[in-house]
Amino acid sequence: VLLQKILAAVGLKPESITVRYEGQTDVHQWQPLSSKALYFGSPMAGFPHFETVPLPNGVQLLSSPPLVELQNDSGSKQKLWQALKQLFKS
Repeated sequence: VLLQKILAAVGLKPESITVRYEGQTDVHQWQPLSSKALYFGSPMAGFPHFETVPLPNGVQLLSSPPLVELQNDSGSKQKLWQALKQLFKS
């Protein structure tokens, strides 16, 4: 439900995105499906939460804590909202 609310806030529908779950992830191996990507999970080196980082393949990646952690953390939700506005304004 939280992911649907996030998508709606930036004008996207669930059927317009791809959701991937990976226990271990290497964002440098991602094949770009779009120019913008959201990552929900544990912090990765070089990808601080709530900051957009450009990847070598041209994708702008926004990293966030896991959705389950965001559900009850209004401060983190606000930080994510501000970061999403920056990511999707360009």
